[in-house]
Amino acid sequence: MKVPEVNGEWIATTEYEATSQNTLAALIGPEALRLAGTSSVSIKPGYAVLDIAMCVDSTGSMTPTLEAVKANATAFFDRLNEELVTRGIPEFPLVRVRLPFFNDYGDETPGTWDPDPLRVSNFFQLPDENTQFVDFAAPQSAGGGWDWPEADVICLNEAMSSDWIRPGDSPPGFANG
Repeated sequence: MKVPEVNGEWIATTEYEATSQNTLAALIGPEALRLAGTSSVSIKPGYAVLDIAMCVDSTGSMTPTLEAVKANATAFFDRLNEELVTRGIPEFPLVRVRLPFFNDYGDETPGTWDPDPLRVSNFFQLPDENTQFVDFAAPQSAGGGWDWPEADVICLNEAMSSDWIRPGDSPPGFANG
């Protein structure tokens, strides 16, 4: 198989050949059939996009550590690209991060009933939407817990059901290839 690059496209070409023994067909024709051909495909590389959904536990037991978790989440883009540069790997031109925070089902905050165990953002395109990313994460607080079931599995389901960029998709705001 050859994979040359022409005008930014990768072209893969392969040749194949096979012989098929034809026991039943041999009664009226050839005992074997030869199959041969060439197959070729070309693709234009897409955008290097990294999509991440970070499920964050914001139940009461996270009170002592939630601020550190939020700080690490909001510093993720810079730390990732610093590490890539250190290793000689090109930086991602676009990183999209989504933050679902989960609590307990039906927690009662003083004087209120909280039936929604999730606080979920859309994807933030980093670095361009870093301010909005931090603005979403900053007010999230730990609370409740100790007696109600946690929405951790619901959070994972929400994260896995995200609107991921798939190979061949043009990310929002990028020119179509």
